[in-house]
Amino acid sequence: MYWWVYIQKHKRRYKLGIKNTGLSGDLYGISAIDNNNCWVGTVSGAIFRTTNGGTSWTQQISVTGSFINGIQMFDLNNGVYAGDPTGTGQPYQFRYTTDGGTNWILSPSAPIANNEFGVINAWDWTDQNHFWLGSANLAPNATSAKVYYTTTGFPGSFMNVSVVGTGGTAGLYYQAVGFTDNMNGLIASNGNNIMKTTNGGTTWQAANIPSGVTTFAGINMNAIKSGTNEIRLSLNETTGYRMFLTTNLGTTWTEETLPPEASTNGVQHMRFLNNNLGFAGCD
Repeated sequence: MYWWVYIQKHKRRYKLGIKNTGLSGDLYGISAIDNNNCWVGTVSGAIFRTTNGGTSWTQQISVTGSFINGIQMFDLNNGVYAGDPTGTGQPYQFRYTTDGGTNWILSPSAPIANNEFGVINAWDWTDQNHFWLGSANLAPNATSAKVYYTTTGFPGSFMNVSVVGTGGTAGLYYQAVGFTDNMNGLIASNGNNIMKTTNGGTTWQAANIPSGVTTFAGINMNAIKSGTNEIRLSLNETTGYRMFLTTNLGTTWTEETLPPEASTNGVQHMRFLNNNLGFAGCD
């Protein structure tokens, strides 16, 4: 079945249709290169690709027991995806491709997970070599969770650091990650924590909490790589969802006004193409 929506803009009407032929399962993670080529992931660890603008989709890989947390294609051939481990004692599904996804190769140094898993879109990168990935420590009332990082890309080696925090009954999740360059970045957790690094993730210190915010969960971050040091943080607190901007790694924050739909349902994911133009999706 196809549902159609018409958008009125500049006195023109655009007809958009669901393009899901060949897709199956709930979708998480998406990366498009142009009008025709796009990759999406699923909750069951599968990756699908379209080469005709979504008219049809072809499955490239399926890892039973995993979950696609994010995909990033850098061009038509080279890209990566981050997926959950298939169980305790199994490697994270950190895979890369050099042929457009015909082959998704498991990183030879993919870290082994213990009582943890990845978090949806809890990652950032500055180029094909530098990535940072948050994780969830499932232990009740956990006081730390790992952040994984690499300076040699997914084919290279991964390091990790345990970042302190305040976990609840479901554990501690560092689920918002944003880096403005190879050295400077922020992460936020589900337990009122905002942490900053100025050495590429080797060490982390507490950043300031936005004024007027007390109990909150960081939902998503977006960092702009333009030299302006802008990082946006979407968070959920007792009064609803809010959006804040910092240009100095959380020393000060400016609140941005959200439309009612976003303040009620929450900005779950966002991406800015430059300092002015961005997109977001809500529940």
